[in-house]
Amino acid sequence: MDTNVYKKAAQKYRPLNIRRLFIAESPPHKKEDEELRYFYFEKVKGKDFLFRNLTMVLFPKEHEIHKEDENKKYLLNKLKNNGDFLIDACEYPINQLQLAKRNKIIETESKNLIKRLKNLVTKDTEIILIKKNIYGILAQKLKDTNTGFNVLNKEFIDFPSQGNQKKFRDKLKDLLQ
Repeated sequence: MDTNVYKKAAQKYRPLNIRRLFIAESPPHKKEDEELRYFYFEKVKGKDFLFRNLTMVLFPKEHEIHKEDENKKYLLNKLKNNGDFLIDACEYPINQLQLAKRNKIIETESKNLIKRLKNLVTKDTEIILIKKNIYGILAQKLKDTNTGFNVLNKEFIDFPSQGNQKKFRDKLKDLLQ
């Protein structure tokens, strides 16, 4: 699959110096009756759960002013200016697959992820892993003395969908305090 559409959108909002990096699972799978969605796409119709909930935690006052998709570009620039960036452990959509298959792909892609991280962040960059399987597979690999990345999580942070939005926001707020 061609991942350039995702890379191009993300690159526009990549900070020069990444202070805090969020790692999620993958870009969302496109169903036949849906438009292509992604965290860094400026116009997303519905189901922008990760973006909305992340910005609610990081910028609560601005989020109240700039509701939903009304001004996503403003909040994306705010993330960039704040030194916050989000990448996916797998650069192509896998969320439509069964968990065991996704986990196998994440495990396989982890070497590529570590190479990408070495080009993106420093040892001081705070890394936050989003989703139970991402934390389970990657936390120890990234904390390993050979890689030594600064993973903040001590536990997984729920993905903010299917009723887990409040859990996501609460766990992220606690982690960032």
